[in-house]
Amino acid sequence: MTQALAILELLLRVMDLGEATFTTSPNTYLTKQDSYRQSAAALEASTPELPANVLLGMAWVESRYSADAVSRIENGKRVVGIPKWKIPPKGTHSFFCGVTQASAGNSWKKCRELKDVSMSYRTAVWELNKWLSPRICNHNLICALTGYNGGFPALKIGTKYAATVLWRAWLINKALTRGNHGRDRTTIKNR
Repeated sequence: MTQALAILELLLRVMDLGEATFTTSPNTYLTKQDSYRQSAAALEASTPELPANVLLGMAWVESRYSADAVSRIENGKRVVGIPKWKIPPKGTHSFFCGVTQASAGNSWKKCRELKDVSMSYRTAVWELNKWLSPRICNHNLICALTGYNGGFPALKIGTKYAATVLWRAWLINKALTRGNHGRDRTTIKNR
């Protein structure tokens, strides 16, 4: 019985988070069905320091939830978008791929693997955890998000990236608290 309740609670969390993500994401590639898939992947990859709504906020900023998004360094310049090619162009040295624009290094194979939404979120969490380490950002989420976005140069100059991600996460969280569809989460947890 306890396992069935845990599964039910997880399903309700995915549905609620999916609804909140969908309703706060106009003008994106996100369909309602995909919002559930994205939410499940974000919940699966989330940690206490990196909650699902922050990961979803990141995906909105990075790709507007498009699994096909690729940004890359070509001839020393950043190029962003959804590529029409199957084989990367010459002069490409670094790829950032998937919904979270996680680093694939110079591996086109890894970039294609990051089209998988779950893999993209898990890889982003792995990268963010490196930034959150005591040696770099000492568990400071704003610092970690800034580092994820632009590396050490961004930490020196600062960016609006972390604020935008956290604003988007706040919108998702606000939609969650408004739209619990009459279900009291504390009742579910205490059963």
